[in-house]
Amino acid sequence: MADDSGSLFRVVAKEGTFVFVGRMFELGISFVGAAVLANIFESGEYGALMLGFSIVGMVSQFVVLGLDSAIGRYLPRYEDAGRRRSVLITAYRVAVPIAVLVGMATAFGADWLATAVFQSPEIAPILRIFGLAIPFAAVVHLSIGAMQGTKQALHKSIVESVTLPGTRVTLALVAVAFGGGVVGATYGYALSFVIAGAVGTYYVVKNTSLIADADVKPMYTELLRFSIPLVLTAIMARILADVDTIILGIERTPSDVGIYRVAYPIAQLLQIGLSSATFILIPVFSELDSDEQGERMRRVYQVVTKWIVIGTLPLFIVVFLFPERVISLTFGAKYVAGATALSVLAVGFFLDGFIGPNSVVLTAIGRTREVAYDHVAGALLNVVLNLWLIPQYGVLGAAVATTISYTVMNGLYTVQMYRATGIQPITGALMRPFVAAAVAMAIIYTLVTEFLPTNVLVLGTMMAAYLILYFVIVVRFGAIEQEEVRLVQDFEDAYGIDLGWIKSLTKRLMR
Repeated sequence: MADDSGSLFRVVAKEGTFVFVGRMFELGISFVGAAVLANIFESGEYGALMLGFSIVGMVSQFVVLGLDSAIGRYLPRYEDAGRRRSVLITAYRVAVPIAVLVGMATAFGADWLATAVFQSPEIAPILRIFGLAIPFAAVVHLSIGAMQGTKQALHKSIVESVTLPGTRVTLALVAVAFGGGVVGATYGYALSFVIAGAVGTYYVVKNTSLIADADVKPMYTELLRFSIPLVLTAIMARILADVDTIILGIERTPSDVGIYRVAYPIAQLLQIGLSSATFILIPVFSELDSDEQGERMRRVYQVVTKWIVIGTLPLFIVVFLFPERVISLTFGAKYVAGATALSVLAVGFFLDGFIGPNSVVLTAIGRTREVAYDHVAGALLNVVLNLWLIPQYGVLGAAVATTISYTVMNGLYTVQMYRATGIQPITGALMRPFVAAAVAMAIIYTLVTEFLPTNVLVLGTMMAAYLILYFVIVVRFGAIEQEEVRLVQDFEDAYGIDLGWIKSLTKRLMR
């Protein structure tokens, strides 16, 4: 590829690394906090906390009306400070008042929601507290959209992956330590949105023209024309993420919610690569589309997808094959009833990464209507399947509904992306190591489970040996291409590190 393409990969790698490291921190501290709380509380109490948290996530995503994505798309398209400030001011003027009204309505209607909708009057205080957090959660969304539009991946990670989960876990555990119980933990969760919103606003003010001395020309029509389809997308995205939890709360018990909300975030670990790449790829693809650089977009897509799959496959194998061990070692044996659901969810989230950031391409090229339609199809299917399966199969039914819905929606995305751009994720550099690694794991797993005891020591040794074999497979079967070689050279130059022995070993394996 040309030098400018190499530079583009360096941008994606650098900024994506910031997001990836941030996500790793976020998942780590969130896991520790959730595991501690899940072990302290009864499954019903933990389920109530997760139910309220899901409601905040769903509602706060809705009230911003897709304007966070509009900010992320339009800021990189303008150089003029006035136009950039107009984008920001317009988005905040629309979204913040709506968020305040909806948050107040949720807080004042908490008793009715708890009694009439969830048949659990005891969760009313939790819903009330989370309702007051909705406006601040909306500000976090808008701030992250601004950071995305200015490619401030480091600041995005500080807000979303460090400040938000760090304060959430710290405040919740402190509240519990002082006898606050589940309500105290709820206050900790809610205050984390306040703090993250303040930090996010600081970075927006510091790094954008939000308060610059420039005239504002309202862009309501332009932004809303782009974002309104994304309102539907945002609603449907949150339905996909949270409707299973909410229907479980309605049809079953808070205890079932607690079990499911242990399996779900473990499976979500498989999306870390995709979510890390998505943040920086929206403005990158938007610029490429603006410059009519379709071939470069295709190549970036395929290389990024390849490394999402390669980076995720070992984790998928662990979660899919040993769900009981994963749950018992993290959240405790009382949640192991969700093991089968965890394996099912792992399949759905792994396939999500295997197909790649397809919705990002459609959003970047302005096909937001198609994104909205696909989300509608996936979300409605999810609702129907959850309503059908949860009464019969409980937690497992919710997992099956989510996996099927994600798979169908991703299929629609991929077909429409291919029709619009000719981009598709499958390459030889992806499939050769993937197939070889899957076959190798199947053989090793069969031999170990047939002839050895499946205790933690044996399984840990098996995975350690497999990771060494996996590295050999990745290199030997052609996953390393010219882009990766250039990135290694850039890394050596930037940090003054000599990776000669690694490069030498890699070259030998590639022959």
